[in-house]
Amino acid sequence: MAKITLLKEKPITEDTIKLMSEMVRKYYRHPDIITLVRRIMAETQKALEGRREKMGKWDRASSIVSFVYHNVGYVNDPYKTELVESPLQVWKMRAADCDGHTTFTCTLLRAAGYNCGFRTVSTKPNRKFNHVYGYVYIFGMKVPFDTTRSPKLGYDPEEEYEFTAIKDWEV
Repeated sequence: MAKITLLKEKPITEDTIKLMSEMVRKYYRHPDIITLVRRIMAETQKALEGRREKMGKWDRASSIVSFVYHNVGYVNDPYKTELVESPLQVWKMRAADCDGHTTFTCTLLRAAGYNCGFRTVSTKPNRKFNHVYGYVYIFGMKVPFDTTRSPKLGYDPEEEYEFTAIKDWEV
């Protein structure tokens, strides 16, 4: 069942991250998520046909990040409201804010066999978190992604924006 949880407080808080983590852990084994990941892998393998024998770890993770960027639009939450959508709701609506994008992408990555996490950041002088994006472990390294801003695995908003606070959260 698709689900949306409404939090009364707008800034991204520990409660937001806790709900996001719960969503990833709950849905990564869902049959619809597994089917979607297999479809993404099959389409990527077909696109790579003739270029190499099989996809590597980077290729698989990169194909998921690119897929989410190209297939899920960005939409703001209502004013002063934090919504945390389930991955199934994000896919059904094909739209989410940064936490929905990150939760959905991490769910797909987890279903494909990757460990990942969330990175909360602030661009505000008060250091309250106002954006979240993800990272995935590949060859023991945290590789960032932000599907609200780029289709590329390895894209890190920290290279473009000045953050006043950063915190990583394991899923």
